[in-house]
Amino acid sequence: MHVDYFIDRMYGREKYARWMLHYFRLPSALKADFSKFMKNHKLFCTHKNIRMRCTGASRLGYICLTSDHEQSKGYEICVDLSDCTKWSDKP
Repeated sequence: MHVDYFIDRMYGREKYARWMLHYFRLPSALKADFSKFMKNHKLFCTHKNIRMRCTGASRLGYICLTSDHEQSKGYEICVDLSDCTKWSDKP
C-alpha cells in the first residue's frame, strides 16, 4: 500500500500514524519549520514481529524503519506500509 493511500483514505483510523506519515512527506522547508514542535513525536510499528521506529516515508510510497528506537534520521530498511501493524507513539 502506498503511504499516500494510507494517509488519505484511512479516515477515522490510525490517526496518529497518518499524521506522522504526513509530516514525513512534507517538503524539507516545512519539516524544518516544524522540527522543534515535532522533536518529541515518534512513530513506532511492528514489522515481522519486531518493534521498529518509523523515521520517514518516501515519495515512492515506502516507509523507513530502524530497530534503534532513539534514531530519528536514517533507516535500516524501507518496507511496504501494509507489512506493518500496531502503530503507536510508544515502542
